[in-house]
Amino acid sequence: MPPMLHAILLLAVAATATSASAATAPAAARNSTSNCTVPLPDAGIVFAAFKNVTNFPLPRRPSCRPVRRLAYPSRNLAGVVGWAALGNLSGLLTVDLSGNSLEGDDCFGGGALWRAPLLRSVDVSRNRLGGALRLGASARMASLNASRNGFTSVVGVDGLAAGLVVLDVSGNRIAAVPEGLRRLTRVRRLDMSRNSMAGRFPDDLPPLDGVEFLDISDNNFSGVVNSTWVTKFGRSAFLRAGNASSLVIEDNPPASAPAPAQATMTPPSGRKKHKRVVLIVVVVVCGVVAVSAAVAFMAGCVACGFNRRKKGGKKAAAAAAHPNILPLLGYCIAGKEKLLLYEYIEKGNLYRWLHELPASSMDMEETGADMWDTTEQNKKSIDDWPTRYHIILGIARGLAFLHQGWAGSSGRPIVHGNLVPTNVLLGDDLEPRISDYIHPMDSNNGEVAPESDVYSFGVLVFELVTGQVRWDDSTVSWARGVIRNRKSLNIVDARLREEEEEGGTRGAAKTTMTVAEREMVECLQVGFLCTAHSPEKRPSMQQVVGVLKDIRPAPPPAGGAGETP
Repeated sequence: MPPMLHAILLLAVAATATSASAATAPAAARNSTSNCTVPLPDAGIVFAAFKNVTNFPLPRRPSCRPVRRLAYPSRNLAGVVGWAALGNLSGLLTVDLSGNSLEGDDCFGGGALWRAPLLRSVDVSRNRLGGALRLGASARMASLNASRNGFTSVVGVDGLAAGLVVLDVSGNRIAAVPEGLRRLTRVRRLDMSRNSMAGRFPDDLPPLDGVEFLDISDNNFSGVVNSTWVTKFGRSAFLRAGNASSLVIEDNPPASAPAPAQATMTPPSGRKKHKRVVLIVVVVVCGVVAVSAAVAFMAGCVACGFNRRKKGGKKAAAAAAHPNILPLLGYCIAGKEKLLLYEYIEKGNLYRWLHELPASSMDMEETGADMWDTTEQNKKSIDDWPTRYHIILGIARGLAFLHQGWAGSSGRPIVHGNLVPTNVLLGDDLEPRISDYIHPMDSNNGEVAPESDVYSFGVLVFELVTGQVRWDDSTVSWARGVIRNRKSLNIVDARLREEEEEGGTRGAAKTTMTVAEREMVECLQVGFLCTAHSPEKRPSMQQVVGVLKDIRPAPPPAGGAGETP
């Protein structure tokens, strides 16, 4: 008997013995949610798979519900996962262990992981995995992200041909194009960049007519890239994809096509147009005078300003009094350095909540407070659609206020100039608050326009609905193409889809799921409008607020932004 299977059976026997000894306990001590008496073996399977992984919150007692998700991104996990054991989780839908320090040269247990019958999404990106990436037959797998590891080859790709839509193996050491890649007829997003793959373009790739995003840059391909593919995927998809003598790129885009940088008006890097504005976060409990002295001492400010209308700064920057705008408490100027002083928001920024914090603990029934290691920050998440929508609407209201509702002395629209997730902070109730906008003291006439903010907002909508991290001109074009082809549900964040499906299994009506999916699709359409190539075709933020309120007419959560614009 294999050692791993033996360990699983021992754990299952121990779990059965534990449940038998507890059978005489009062009924109140049993699991009141499921009313079951025989726990599933899932807790034992998870224990066996992660017993050699540090910082993983191992289960402490059995459960009557199956594990559906293993979502532990960026949790400082280190060690070797027993992948073969996870293949025995009959209800497993998603694995997200990205951004950790997991190691091993036998990723996915020689292909045993793919035995999990319902598995459809795996993300092990940004780890230290190596050797062969061994795949296996899986009828439901739709998304695989194994980027930024040390894999040297990919084996068994054709086993995922039935339904794979997203494949990302970028940033590895793969030397050859995986065999069977042409059988992936349903793939829509394919990223093989930053490897050393030798292959022939387009013969060794899936049929490109159905592919919506492609990147083979930084490889050793040969062949001919005609202008049709350059126009569809962008020249960046083929940069350094092969030697000039072996890979010919026919770059002849139509003269009428605008350059991506000109069309977006927003630099892909997200850099600001204004010069050297430094964000200083100030703890609210500090007095304004104390903060002034500290900044003056540390930065040698020659000019400082603070709002002193009320003691304690309760009405600081009253002109920006809006629940979705982080008020400016003051500023200091030292030569060319400009320091903006903002209120301290403990929960951090949107990027952290969307991409760094764990999506959730394992989706097992909570049978006690000590079952999983939890922290105060993990008691809330933004993995449900109502919360994501509320954040989108809040950001839109804040921008609309800056563009049209500002009560400052200048009377001019205030343009943010750098709307990215790190500049959106979340309050205790997960209410979004926009920070680091260009204050009138730093605004330059004509340098940035409100349409630039509208574009950035559209990209932010894409990021919130899809859950994707990296966004540039090519990624935006990919998303717009999917939306234009009426396939928006294909790119919705898997976490949002799972929340809706799990809600359905708990007794919610089918129409609830359908309504939520419709709202996600319509929000993506809003992002499509906001990212129009021509700035004149982009809606105003006030119009965006109106459309978003029509998409989900229900009132916002208690303590939210209310009906402020």
